[in-house]
Amino acid sequence: MVAASRSCRHHGSRRLARGTACGRCGGRFTYRRGTQHQAWIAGGAGITPFLSWLRSLTTGDPRLRVYFTDTRVDDRLTPTHVLARTAAEPRHLSVFMCGPEAMLDAFEVQFRRRGVSSLNIRRERYDWR
Repeated sequence: MVAASRSCRHHGSRRLARGTACGRCGGRFTYRRGTQHQAWIAGGAGITPFLSWLRSLTTGDPRLRVYFTDTRVDDRLTPTHVLARTAAEPRHLSVFMCGPEAMLDAFEVQFRRRGVSSLNIRRERYDWR
């Protein structure tokens, strides 16, 4: 949550009132900070930042592939499914995820076990803290 206040500083987070925090606006969760090979994973409302990223890309990039998993019809997405669809070795892959906290935790552990560097795993939280 971002709140405007004179006590709000751009270099960190500062408590304004009980349960409210102030911090600078985003910029850390961006595909531009990833490796050449990337996987973007969204769960539920976590699709929002990726829709913005897609709008910012130039059209016609033949390397871009979008896969949808509808858990009402398909099996649940797993890191194994993601890695099978990428052309990169896990150590060369950047993973960007936004979704429910339990999903992000489980995916991060599984990606790390399969060789994705923890430095290349980025998470965006959309929960209220």
